Amino acid sequence: KIGNVMSQTVCYLTIIVLLLLSAKMMAQIPNSGFENWSLNSKFIESPDNYHVEKITFSSGTDILDEVSSASQTTDSYAGNYAVVLSNKLSILFHGQKDSLFGKMFTLPPGPVSNVQNIKPAFPVSARHTTLNGYYKFTPVNGDSCQFIVAVYKSGNILGSGSLCKSTSSSYNPFTVTINYFDSTTIPDSACI
Repeated sequence: KIGNVMSQTVCYLTIIVLLLLSAKMMAQIPNSGFENWSLNSKFIESPDNYHVEKITFSSGTDILDEVSSASQTTDSYAGNYAVVLSNKLSILFHGQKDSLFGKMFTLPPGPVSNVQNIKPAFPVSARHTTLNGYYKFTPVNGDSCQFIVAVYKSGNILGSGSLCKSTSSSYNPFTVTINYFDSTTIPDSACI
């Protein structure tokens, strides 16, 4: 990389999401253990099936440098890898002041032209009641840690849940309860 990132405040949030599950059935989240990573641009490697925030510095059509809010770590709860999400506030990137926020979400299948709106990203076939996983969180400057899950039917949101967590220097479990808007409809997809 050729960039000069200066004057940054970094917040580390390490999470590993393992399963979306109900009492009797488990649905696999694509790349749930963050084991698979690929270059998603010229310089940035990201966990497969996830969107991560980044800043790109380009000249015309050439990408010269990038900064990402996510990085791979071997400090994992299970498996070989986990993802570290970092806020990078007030960074000076090639003479431009900008900020990155440590957030990521599951990507829908196929080409993505607009990642501003979180959309259905992977199939499910049951009324799952929780999202469970493990996380570490070291806040800086009043940062917060939040997990969000949404389930859909035919592209319409059917239920959701969110949970904020506090500081944890070692891996701890989390459980997000999914609250449905009706009592019978079976979702066909979800996002995290």
